[in-house]
Amino acid sequence: MLWLGHIDGDSAAVDRALDMLPDDREVRGIAAALCEIGVSIEPRLRCAAARDNALDTLAATDTVFRTLTGRS
Repeated sequence: MLWLGHIDGDSAAVDRALDMLPDDREVRGIAAALCEIGVSIEPRLRCAAARDNALDTLAATDTVFRTLTGRS
């Protein structure tokens, strides 16, 4: 939602997405970084294989982050 709001220039959607995250600077910083990655690869996400690969990579990154920070 954060990524889509950013791409669409919808600041209300960005605010709603940020409100869904914990009030933790680290979590929000990671979300913002992932959003920037998403924006940079967005044109390639129109290909189903590239989209599936990006989602798998983000899921793996999320798992590693949760493991390292002890979050569930």
